[in-house]
Amino acid sequence: MKRNKKDFFGINVGTVSMVLIFVLLCLVSFAVLCIVSANADKNLSTKIADRTENYYKACGTAHTYLSELDQTLSIQFTQSQNEDDYFAKSGHDKSFTIPVSDTQSLLVEVEILYPDSVDDTFYRITQWKVLNE
Repeated sequence: MKRNKKDFFGINVGTVSMVLIFVLLCLVSFAVLCIVSANADKNLSTKIADRTENYYKACGTAHTYLSELDQTLSIQFTQSQNEDDYFAKSGHDKSFTIPVSDTQSLLVEVEILYPDSVDDTFYRITQWKVLNE
Protein backbone atom coordinates (compact mmCIF):
# COMPACT_ATOMS: atom_id res chain seq x y z
CA MET A 1 0.00 0.00 0.00
CA LYS A 2 1.32 3.33 -1.01
CA ARG A 3 1.01 6.38 1.12
CA ASN A 4 0.62 9.84 -0.21
CA LYS A 5 2.99 12.57 0.81
CA LYS A 6 0.03 14.37 2.32
CA ASP A 7 -0.51 11.62 4.87
CA PHE A 8 2.85 12.17 6.59
CA PHE A 9 2.84 14.37 9.63
CA GLY A 10 5.95 16.55 9.74
CA ILE A 11 7.32 19.97 10.45
CA ASN A 12 7.78 22.25 7.54
CA VAL A 13 11.02 24.12 6.94
CA GLY A 14 9.20 27.42 7.49
CA THR A 15 8.19 26.43 11.01
CA VAL A 16 11.76 25.53 11.96
CA SER A 17 12.98 28.86 10.61
CA MET A 18 10.39 30.72 12.65
CA VAL A 19 11.36 28.88 15.86
CA LEU A 20 15.04 29.58 15.17
CA ILE A 21 14.35 33.27 14.61
CA PHE A 22 12.29 33.41 17.84
CA VAL A 23 15.09 31.71 19.84
CA LEU A 24 17.68 34.08 18.39
CA LEU A 25 15.54 37.11 19.26
CA CYS A 26 15.17 35.81 22.81
CA LEU A 27 18.94 35.35 23.14
CA VAL A 28 19.65 38.82 21.77
CA SER A 29 17.05 40.35 24.11
CA PHE A 30 18.59 38.62 27.14
CA ALA A 31 22.07 39.72 26.07
CA VAL A 32 20.94 43.35 25.77
CA LEU A 33 19.23 43.16 29.17
CA CYS A 34 22.43 41.76 30.73
CA ILE A 35 24.52 44.58 29.26
CA VAL A 36 22.06 47.26 30.41
CA SER A 37 21.90 45.73 33.90
CA ALA A 38 25.69 45.49 34.17
CA ASN A 39 26.06 49.13 33.10
CA ALA A 40 23.47 50.27 35.66
CA ASP A 41 25.26 48.27 38.39
CA LYS A 42 28.59 49.86 37.42
CA ASN A 43 27.10 53.37 37.57
CA LEU A 44 25.50 52.67 40.96
CA SER A 45 28.76 51.26 42.33
CA THR A 46 30.64 54.34 41.14
CA LYS A 47 28.11 56.66 42.84
CA ILE A 48 28.29 54.71 46.08
CA ALA A 49 32.10 54.70 46.02
CA ASP A 50 32.19 58.47 45.43
CA ARG A 51 29.65 59.10 48.18
CA THR A 52 31.60 56.90 50.62
CA GLU A 53 34.87 58.60 49.73
CA ASN A 54 33.33 62.06 50.28
CA TYR A 55 31.85 60.96 53.62
CA TYR A 56 35.20 59.72 54.92
CA LYS A 57 36.94 62.89 53.73
CA ALA A 58 34.38 64.89 55.73
CA CYS A 59 34.99 62.61 58.74
CA GLY A 60 38.73 63.25 58.42
CA THR A 61 38.12 66.99 58.35
CA ALA A 62 35.88 66.67 61.43
CA HIS A 63 38.56 64.74 63.30
CA THR A 64 41.12 67.40 62.40
CA TYR A 65 38.78 70.06 63.76
CA LEU A 66 38.20 68.02 66.93
CA SER A 67 41.95 67.64 67.39
CA GLU A 68 42.39 71.41 67.13
CA LEU A 69 39.48 71.90 69.54
CA ASP A 70 41.13 69.51 71.98
CA GLN A 71 44.36 71.49 71.87
CA THR A 72 42.51 74.79 72.30
CA LEU A 73 40.53 73.46 75.26
CA SER A 74 43.72 72.11 76.83
CA ILE A 75 45.33 75.55 76.63
CA GLN A 76 42.20 77.23 77.98
CA PHE A 77 42.07 74.71 80.83
CA THR A 78 45.65 75.41 81.88
CA GLN A 79 45.10 79.18 81.68
CA SER A 80 41.77 79.29 83.50
CA GLN A 81 41.47 79.94 87.23
CA ASN A 82 38.37 77.84 87.86
CA GLU A 83 35.46 76.09 86.15
CA ASP A 84 33.49 79.30 85.53
CA ASP A 85 36.51 80.96 83.93
CA TYR A 86 37.08 77.88 81.75
CA PHE A 87 33.48 77.82 80.50
CA ALA A 88 33.53 81.60 79.98
CA LYS A 89 36.45 81.12 77.56
CA SER A 90 35.31 77.93 75.86
CA GLY A 91 31.53 77.88 76.10
CA HIS A 92 29.39 74.86 76.95
CA ASP A 93 29.00 73.34 73.51
CA LYS A 94 30.20 73.64 69.92
CA SER A 95 28.79 72.47 66.62
CA PHE A 96 29.98 72.54 63.05
CA THR A 97 28.94 71.21 59.68
CA ILE A 98 31.17 69.92 56.92
CA PRO A 99 29.88 69.53 53.36
CA VAL A 100 29.86 65.92 52.13
CA SER A 101 28.25 66.56 48.74
CA ASP A 102 25.97 69.08 47.07
CA THR A 103 23.00 67.68 48.96
CA GLN A 104 24.54 66.36 52.19
CA SER A 105 26.60 67.68 55.08
CA LEU A 106 28.07 66.17 58.23
CA LEU A 107 26.82 67.71 61.48
CA VAL A 108 29.02 67.31 64.56
CA GLU A 109 27.96 68.64 67.95
CA VAL A 110 30.14 68.41 71.06
CA GLU A 111 29.52 69.20 74.69
CA ILE A 112 32.43 70.94 76.42
CA LEU A 113 33.44 69.21 79.65
CA TYR A 114 35.44 70.46 82.61
CA PRO A 115 38.16 67.86 83.17
CA ASP A 116 39.81 66.90 86.44
CA SER A 117 43.26 67.09 84.85
CA VAL A 118 44.94 67.91 81.53
CA ASP A 119 44.90 64.20 80.61
CA ASP A 120 41.10 63.90 80.86
CA THR A 121 38.61 64.40 78.06
CA PHE A 122 37.70 68.00 77.24
CA TYR A 123 34.59 67.27 75.19
CA ARG A 124 31.97 64.62 74.44
CA ILE A 125 30.49 64.12 70.98
CA THR A 126 26.73 64.39 71.33
CA GLN A 127 25.80 64.19 67.65
CA TRP A 128 27.52 62.93 64.52
CA LYS A 129 25.13 62.58 61.61
CA VAL A 130 24.66 63.25 57.92
CA LEU A 131 22.05 65.88 57.05
CA ASN A 132 20.20 65.89 53.74
CA GLU A 133 19.71 69.41 52.45
